Amino acid sequence: MPPVVVRRTRGRAAGGGVVKGGDVALYLRAGLQFAALTCPLLHPNDDSTEVCGVRLLGDRPLTIINLYRPPIRATDLDTRMDNFDPSALPADNHTLLVGDLNAHHPMWDHGCDAADAVGARVAAWLGSVGWTTLNSGEPTHVSYRNGSQTAPDLIACSDDLARRATWHLGPDLGSDHLPMVAQVATSNHGSRCIRKPRWSFKKADWAAFQAECEAAFEEAEPSLSTQELSTLFVNVLHQASVHHIPRGARADPKPWALDPELREAIAERREARRLLRRDDPPLEGPLGRGKTPGCISRAPRHPGSLPRLRWHHPEQAS
Repeated sequence: MPPVVVRRTRGRAAGGGVVKGGDVALYLRAGLQFAALTCPLLHPNDDSTEVCGVRLLGDRPLTIINLYRPPIRATDLDTRMDNFDPSALPADNHTLLVGDLNAHHPMWDHGCDAADAVGARVAAWLGSVGWTTLNSGEPTHVSYRNGSQTAPDLIACSDDLARRATWHLGPDLGSDHLPMVAQVATSNHGSRCIRKPRWSFKKADWAAFQAECEAAFEEAEPSLSTQELSTLFVNVLHQASVHHIPRGARADPKPWALDPELREAIAERREARRLLRRDDPPLEGPLGRGKTPGCISRAPRHPGSLPRLRWHHPEQAS
């Protein structure tokens, strides 16, 4: 069976004629139970952004909204107004926002040094509703004119939905945009606590990092433009980082590690250590008898595999 297509086009007009391109569509596998969204998804004054959406039905429904915000340039030939307002979009725990917003921000574009106006607007909205982006920061667009690599495309959702989702770039389909591939777990199993990988700068091989960067810079063509040199610089740093700076994330916490009593006891122990180290007094015992103002007198309940901790109470010390 052919896929089901949900399409929305505004028929954007400029100079009396309809502008070609810019339509948005969602292709759904035949047999999926869904409902097309008919409610307003944009600000009433926004007549340039195009959007369509569906709600996948089932035990754990998922709403998918596809957006295209065209680049609006402040020229005499472009009379459109940028009235895109992300606050008009739904922002619940069951919505996935995908699309080309032509917005740039370091949050989803690691090659971006400073956010543009639309990127700052989108990032502020994401922070206000507690959402995040699934993008890794890799470029999703390569300019045919100057070869610059940017990430105007993004996939955003709530933190809860992000724990059940993955993101990666797909193969080149012949467009100047690379496809973004997102997978979302819709089963009723408990969501995993996924941590974003971080660079381990302490374990980096800085000598090899410097050597690779310098070798790449020496091979650069002197005739390159400023933009091409900037793109080369970013790519060289990224490749050298991948080769010589380890990156990883901690494993999911064990269920007993999330026990409220255990977490409270750890916080109290850290506070006691902080008070001990404030003036660095000489220790007379395991915790410095007579110096600790109120240590912990109880131990949390935990499995027998955990090491036993013995707490000394200052009132009982003699």
